[in-house]
Amino acid sequence: MVDEAMIRTTCLSLTSLLLVTGCPGDDGPPVDTDPSTGSSTGPITLTITDPMMTLSGTSSSSDSSGESSNEATTVVPDGTSSSTTDASTTTDGTTAEPGGVWLADFASEVVMDPEDDDYGPGTYVYPMGVDDASSDLRSFELSYTAADGLLHFTIGLTSIGDNTRIGMMLLDDAAWANAGTSAVFTVGGVEVRSPNWNSTGVQMILMDPSSPLFDFGAINDIDPFSDNPRPDNAIYLDEANGAPFLGADGLASYATDNLQRLDVTVDTMAAPATMSFDVDANWLTPYLDTESPNLYVAIWTYTLIDVPMPDWYMIEFGALELTEALGGLSNGAADNWRDCDAYDMMFFAGAYDQETFLDVPAMFAGEAVDTVVVFENVDEGVLQVPTGA
Repeated sequence: MVDEAMIRTTCLSLTSLLLVTGCPGDDGPPVDTDPSTGSSTGPITLTITDPMMTLSGTSSSSDSSGESSNEATTVVPDGTSSSTTDASTTTDGTTAEPGGVWLADFASEVVMDPEDDDYGPGTYVYPMGVDDASSDLRSFELSYTAADGLLHFTIGLTSIGDNTRIGMMLLDDAAWANAGTSAVFTVGGVEVRSPNWNSTGVQMILMDPSSPLFDFGAINDIDPFSDNPRPDNAIYLDEANGAPFLGADGLASYATDNLQRLDVTVDTMAAPATMSFDVDANWLTPYLDTESPNLYVAIWTYTLIDVPMPDWYMIEFGALELTEALGGLSNGAADNWRDCDAYDMMFFAGAYDQETFLDVPAMFAGEAVDTVVVFENVDEGVLQVPTGA
């Protein structure tokens, strides 16, 4: 029997010594149409043929009835909506541009993800007691209004349960320049690598605040290589320096009593169910260049379960470790830490592309540890949103 602690120690040793840059190869021709990007001044557009994946019009928003509106709005903290404007007006009637954040409104398309593709590389299943489809991503929308300085996110899933956890990454152009050359772990424990986003991006862990698992174990240990889950609805900074999170004072923090908590609202009656929240762009400076011409977004889902302390090995760095019984790599394989524990990801041309991306081939003795899942290309788990900066 392989010692779980030894496996984790091996993983940490390899992680600290290597910058993994590889991405699993695509041995077969894709069956989905290759994605294409939009112009540098407008929102990204994905061209797809998957009948279960569609895009709606630019800057449209949907209510729970499914009706769409072409007017982009941003929800402000008091719950009201404000129409989009490019600048604020001072008391003397002159126009004043906000400083340090994007000066113009921008938005993503309303991007739809295929239904029933929450199975990783095609094999993942949910553990007993976890609602099926609770990690099935369905839609994403981002809008930014310069007058408010707020990024408004809406993420749709088939269902949102107590075990649903979402990871999200925002990168600027400087961080994205490291794609494929300098890679680090993402926060949350799904074992996917991203470009080194130290001081040039942020990541978030999102969960229904009413879940009994919300924030589980965060006060006990927030070490980035802990088997405990990480604080939820928080903004993480500087992965290379241990991934502290953003404090309420705007500084990097390790203390959970100084946490800039995101106000996440969950609507399980919507179809799909939605998780929405605002991020003040001023919080993100200097951790994300808000004058960058592009914003790069990645979103993935995983599962958290409640386990007693002797079984904490089942929760690898904050995510349920998908062992052989759940469709992942063999429990006894010394390299089972390489498989990506994300059930679903946004921003692929179709389910086949996602399966190929998340598939980690077997590693044999003597092979380099580079057959891992890494965000490297736009439209392969990453959406490029032009900001007009």
